[in-house]
Amino acid sequence: MDIETKCVFVAGATGYVGQAVALAFRRAGYRVVGLARTESRKTQILRQNEITVIFGDVAKPETYATYVQRADVVVQAACDYSNMAQQDKSILDVIVNAVNSGEGPLTVLYTSGAWVYGDRFNDELITESSPWKAPPLVAWRARHEEAILSLRNASGIVIRPGCIYGKSGSLTAAWFARALAGSIKYPGTGQQRWSLIHVDDVAAAYVAAAERGARGEAYNICDPSNDSISEVLDAVVAAAAARTGQTATVEFVPPTNAFEDCLAMGVHMDAFKARDKLQWAPAHTSFKREVDTYLDTYLAHLQP
Repeated sequence: MDIETKCVFVAGATGYVGQAVALAFRRAGYRVVGLARTESRKTQILRQNEITVIFGDVAKPETYATYVQRADVVVQAACDYSNMAQQDKSILDVIVNAVNSGEGPLTVLYTSGAWVYGDRFNDELITESSPWKAPPLVAWRARHEEAILSLRNASGIVIRPGCIYGKSGSLTAAWFARALAGSIKYPGTGQQRWSLIHVDDVAAAYVAAAERGARGEAYNICDPSNDSISEVLDAVVAAAAARTGQTATVEFVPPTNAFEDCLAMGVHMDAFKARDKLQWAPAHTSFKREVDTYLDTYLAHLQP
């Protein structure tokens, strides 16, 4: 089957990761259908880039199940932070049922993340075979990953990105906002190291996984940087100071909730497997080195 005739269905196509993934598949020549909840500027961007948009709710399978059945590749990138586990399970049930019926996709790409490995502050680089120490906030992902990796009638593949940056930013957007406001309070000691990855490189990894990924495999996706959070935030503060004339303070504090527990973890992954097996490599290799660019881009995304 030619790429031009293959259809990719992206759940969460207006989200931070989902939009980038949808655009990457279209640039690679696939037909792309994106699921969105409501009309927005982001749905306009998708249409302007030759992506078909359908409207539905992940919690209501009847609004999108037909598209899952018709697709050759399904990407689960939908994320509702108010109810992550249940929303994720809703769409996984639709995908698994479609695959088991024999009428579903040939490839399923599931979005997980680095936090499933838990705090590895003093450990060596984390590989895909490293045992999990998942904190409570994401412990449910073990069951969901297994549901995808064990699919019999489709190639189930799991993508585990590090902390994603670039464009509007994800967690990094809060770093810039607080630095511009003059004060950053961050959970942990500041010595924890995170794996970082540009959103466009994440999207490229999905395309590579669809084309060269192996059934039942997971892939860590990150750049080769090895900076501590303290070093990264120092760069953010310096970039903000160059624009405001004032240097923000940075204070590291004990975590106070489950989300902050995750922010305080040290999770430094290795992406050798993705580079080797998927023939993928990040085009962007350092958030810190180009922090001025990412701050300018963050500010541009705040404009109406």
